[in-house]
Amino acid sequence: MPLPTRVEEPGFMPAFPSSNTLPRPGGRVLSLSKGPVHHRRSLTNATSFFIYDYANQSAPMTIEQGATTNSLYLRSGGNIGIGTSAPASKLTVAGVVESTTGGINFPDGSIQIKAAVGGTAGGGTVTSITAGAGLLGNPNPITVSGTIQANFTSAGGDNGTASTVSRGDHVHDARYIQLAPQSFTYSNSSMQGKYAFSEFGVYTSGGSSFPFSGIGTVTADGSRNVTSGTITEYYTDGTHCTSNVTGSYSVSNSGAGSITLSSPGCSSSSVTYSVNMTQQGASAVFTESDGVNWVSGTAIRQ
Repeated sequence: MPLPTRVEEPGFMPAFPSSNTLPRPGGRVLSLSKGPVHHRRSLTNATSFFIYDYANQSAPMTIEQGATTNSLYLRSGGNIGIGTSAPASKLTVAGVVESTTGGINFPDGSIQIKAAVGGTAGGGTVTSITAGAGLLGNPNPITVSGTIQANFTSAGGDNGTASTVSRGDHVHDARYIQLAPQSFTYSNSSMQGKYAFSEFGVYTSGGSSFPFSGIGTVTADGSRNVTSGTITEYYTDGTHCTSNVTGSYSVSNSGAGSITLSSPGCSSSSVTYSVNMTQQGASAVFTESDGVNWVSGTAIRQ
């Protein structure tokens, strides 16, 4: 049988038993107890409306005077809106959501209590990854550009730092970071800028061999021309030569190619080298092997 309901008019304060004394005589009250339901519509000094639980002596819901329209909106389908009358999900909030304690519980049972640092600009810190497949490959790779810093620690203390990880697998104290292979298509424009180089080899002349070493720079324009450069070569007999350098080059899409250099102060003829570009044009290795002389060296873009 439904419980009886008593409606009290404005300005009327009935006498309640001592166990049912209203905690806020000046408020709008809907009081629920084991007995009848009492609904107080208004009083002249009312500042709020609240539902009071007499059994537990608490007010679980309060609506203050001046609350905005749609502060809480319950749709017929069960969706709840806060600040909106059109919630599209079980809970839709038109504004900032704040968790003061406990964090957020996700469907997989994990609880997030702290957001990543960085805001809309991205970045931040990965504090932990659950053991298992990790984040290798799809659908959850970690994609970065630049330097990866990995600090490895254990219960026994710090095991060191892998400050920079190159391509491939970097193994550090039985731990590793695996980077996906990278591909790059080279062209003549890959060789562009000023390169410092060193070389070692043997020149053969008149039936005698002359070991030597050399150091210098060349500047490439990205359009198959070596526009300037210098070279100094040192020989085992204590002599040396210094010369300006010009020339030309070509680079295929694999990075392999050739470069021809003319250094009139050190050689009466031009010399052609086989070359392989590396690190997307940031460096190169080269060699000369014509059956008479052999030379090899490396070059790094400055």
